[in-house]
Amino acid sequence: MKILLRLLFLASVVSLASAAEIKPQKNIAAGRVTFADGQPITGDIDDYYILISGVSEAGEKVSYSPAVKNGAYKQKLVPGQYAFNPAKIKVSFGETIFTLPLEPVGKLWNKNQDAEDGIVQHFVWKPTGQANTYGEKANPNTHTHWYQRRS
Repeated sequence: MKILLRLLFLASVVSLASAAEIKPQKNIAAGRVTFADGQPITGDIDDYYILISGVSEAGEKVSYSPAVKNGAYKQKLVPGQYAFNPAKIKVSFGETIFTLPLEPVGKLWNKNQDAEDGIVQHFVWKPTGQANTYGEKANPNTHTHWYQRRS
């Protein structure tokens, strides 16, 4: 129950940062990390894990993990083709750290995109819901079937 209350509290903490539309810029990957209502995620966040990987025009494998500040990120890219890997967020509850998924917005998030065109990819954190890590069928009436600690 404490975990659910903490998630609800964290969901209510929002930033006054501008929600202005992010426009694609040449050789830049940018986006927002928000709650489902569009408010940027701020508060007791330990870490975001956004991974952009691809191949440069020279044929070298390249990857970036941009920092997220006030619910937004911006990363300069070398020219090439890039795709986003599944993104995650780490949140502390007392001494326990939970790693939760960030849902990509749009259908191109895992498709190769040309850095030349600029890449805009947003992610949404939906802190409610079930995530059963033990392979059992989820039961929404049992607290152990909500987001669980991973060792």
